[in-house]
Amino acid sequence: MILFENDTSFRALTAPGYFDFSDSQSEDTAKYVAWFDALTEYIKANATRFDNFFRLWKTCDYSVCTINRTPYVEYLLRYYGLQWFNGNDTDAVKIIGLVSRSYVQSTIENIQYLLLALSEVPLSWTNGIAQIASGGKKPAIFAENLIIFSNSGSLPATPAPQVYPDKSWTAPAGWTKQPSSATYLSRGYLSAGNIVWSAPISTATAFLYTTVANIAGLPGSPSTGDVALVADDSSGDYGAVYFYDGSVWRKNSTPNSYQGSVGQVDARAVFAPDPDTTQVTSSIQPPVSGPSQGYGIYGSLSTFEIGSLQIFILADLTTEGNNNLSIIMYLLRKLKPTIDRMFLNYSVNGVGEYQVEIFDSGAVI
Repeated sequence: MILFENDTSFRALTAPGYFDFSDSQSEDTAKYVAWFDALTEYIKANATRFDNFFRLWKTCDYSVCTINRTPYVEYLLRYYGLQWFNGNDTDAVKIIGLVSRSYVQSTIENIQYLLLALSEVPLSWTNGIAQIASGGKKPAIFAENLIIFSNSGSLPATPAPQVYPDKSWTAPAGWTKQPSSATYLSRGYLSAGNIVWSAPISTATAFLYTTVANIAGLPGSPSTGDVALVADDSSGDYGAVYFYDGSVWRKNSTPNSYQGSVGQVDARAVFAPDPDTTQVTSSIQPPVSGPSQGYGIYGSLSTFEIGSLQIFILADLTTEGNNNLSIIMYLLRKLKPTIDRMFLNYSVNGVGEYQVEIFDSGAVI
């Protein structure tokens, strides 16, 4: 290609004396000359640019250059904020597809789609398809509720304090943990490793059941035996049970920081009469006959709601999936509902038990 190395101005390319190039030239002549000069400068500049490009292409040896990723795939990864992904192009394209696709309105359907993709080739980041566990209520998470019953025909004596063995305490003599046909009840609280029992109260007493957000919300003028469910008592417990013993509020449930959530039917959980009370009731009415005798497990079937929807992803990751845990968390974060909590519970090839909480990213897709 020939470079424009000579003067290409309008004046240089026209015969002398044909146009007036002096300061007294007409306005139209000046405009015409300026337009022509601008046009030739544009042609010259682009011709030089093309010449330099092809000359460079022909003279440089690009065979020594190594490109690790298809440039357009790299561009898309950067566009979606995934430039730090180090997997191969095939995996990268799959990830880009998951991030860029149009999602339906249902959060659960979106997550199901993602978990299916993570389990299939080419990713194969999970052993089988991960499972989703969700619910509209958070059950009260205390280990045990210290309450005993008596079917005595007259007011029984207050039980003496007793040593509290974790999850294996027994009712004092003459008392039982079963509420069937009970005429009196006694609630206990922990003190220096012992269960201290309150004075017995007739089960016919009209107790007041309330729910409060924290300790400061406990009723100021309670009656003996009143019960309050505290969503967060600042001890690490949620949904703890408190009762008023006639002078102060006592914590009736044991700490759950080391015993975990009562999320399954557990014989150690407190029994709640149904339908005799209005606040502490089972979601599903138990049968009036048989072992339950109309009583339900409070810990797992409570209608006491202290939070919004929680979503648990249960997955067994492959080695490659564990290596790309950050990508899995990134994808889940894109799908997470803003107001709800989401947890990824996972093992690696069947070994270990781990949990990470997926926090909001603020992304909208």
